[in-house]
Amino acid sequence: MQQSSLRPSVWFSTAVVGLALQVSGCSSRAAASSLPEDPIVRIPLTQVGARQVPRELVLTGTLVGNRQSDVAADTAGKVTATFAERGELLKKGAPIVKLDASNAALSSAEASAQVQVARAERENARLECDRAEKLFAERVISRAEYDRMRTSCATASFSAEAAGARAQMASKAVGDATVRAPFSGVIAERHVSLGEYVQPGKRIATLVELDPLRLEIAVPEHAIATVREGSTVKFEVAAYPNQRFSGAVRYLGPSLRRAGRDLVIEALVPNAKRLLYPGMFATTRIVVGSDARPILPASALGGNGSSRRAFVVKDKHLEERVVLIGEPVDSGFSVLSGVNAGDRVALQIGGDVKDGVRVE
Repeated sequence: MQQSSLRPSVWFSTAVVGLALQVSGCSSRAAASSLPEDPIVRIPLTQVGARQVPRELVLTGTLVGNRQSDVAADTAGKVTATFAERGELLKKGAPIVKLDASNAALSSAEASAQVQVARAERENARLECDRAEKLFAERVISRAEYDRMRTSCATASFSAEAAGARAQMASKAVGDATVRAPFSGVIAERHVSLGEYVQPGKRIATLVELDPLRLEIAVPEHAIATVREGSTVKFEVAAYPNQRFSGAVRYLGPSLRRAGRDLVIEALVPNAKRLLYPGMFATTRIVVGSDARPILPASALGGNGSSRRAFVVKDKHLEERVVLIGEPVDSGFSVLSGVNAGDRVALQIGGDVKDGVRVE
């Protein structure tokens, strides 16, 4: 009996609690529905367009001289004068060093005198041959005597030619005493000094042609089919991080290198201002085709480098995204990832442009 008398009170308590919870829930929903929405921020927006941009093959390369030569001496002698120092630009034919040419000059003078003697003997032999022709025709001399005279004439002529050749060699030795640049270039190293005695074949200086330069690039096997002679190559070097240089592929290797399974190609790079030097490491981009890519104005991108940030409208709110950019296009950049064509983005970075801001 005691248990049954308590049941009405328990039921009443439960009913009161339930009613309280219902009232509380209704109040919460009413309060939530009465909260104001995020204010709309009015900012300039732009719709992302697309256009054809070059498709590039990104590789590494090294700059080398178009021509490089260890200029050697052709004659022996002591260095009596030097005309070029390291880093000096020389035109083709400009003197680098001068050797003592006194012995060569004496030999040349002697050879010239021998030429005069040989010519005089040849002329005398010619006159003797002319007389021998007449005497043989008149049967005054024998056939044997006539043949000896003709042989003497031929020998004198050959001796004169040999003397002339020796004179030319002696004269060349005098000219070789001045070692000259075989092409226009820059002295990378001078290997002899004043007073040093050199022998024929001695390395005098290293000459490098700096305009144009060659850019050597190793192309992996899978990308060989995309590279052709004449392909445009754009590249950057660490010395000029904000400047881009360009050239064109001119030479392709005949076979792949066994060690790296790659093909070495070379591009010619103009270098009239001599900003580039052999040995520089380059990050290259070879144009191998074109693709349609989104284009973003520079003002819509924040940050630096190839990884930037932009604010895209999604569900009427700004969403911050990381954008990977490619080539500069007009006043903007092509987009590799992060934004699609047709997206609406904030035209300016800064001010009220923040992640989660409500826009129209």
